[in-house]
Amino acid sequence: MSSCLKCLLYHIRLWYNLITINETFCRYRQKKGTEIVMTEEKVCILTGSIGAKEYSMLEKYASQGCRIAFMDTNKELGKMIKEELERVYHVAVFFFHGTVESEEDRDIFFTAVEEMYGKTDYIICRDN
Repeated sequence: MSSCLKCLLYHIRLWYNLITINETFCRYRQKKGTEIVMTEEKVCILTGSIGAKEYSMLEKYASQGCRIAFMDTNKELGKMIKEELERVYHVAVFFFHGTVESEEDRDIFFTAVEEMYGKTDYIICRDN
């Protein structure tokens, strides 16, 4: 079984474990005085190498207000992407320096994402 398929199966199991949590996590925004509007925050996870196509996907989800979590082996590029997404789209971004091929890195990454965000809505697994 390829490492990407193992990674995807791991994410699917994690997602099913968190599905009940997804419905309970919402944030509240205050608009125009005392009017309270409830909006659900989505969480997007990307694993694998980050290139132009993957960055475009992250931008798409960030522009929709999704919180972003991603891992990559290129530390400098990861930091630049994190800062850019936070600056332009004003969303929470978590960057983890590691490789999807390492089971230890995957476990650390997904545990951290679960503790930080409590859920996963979108998982993009890239094996480049």
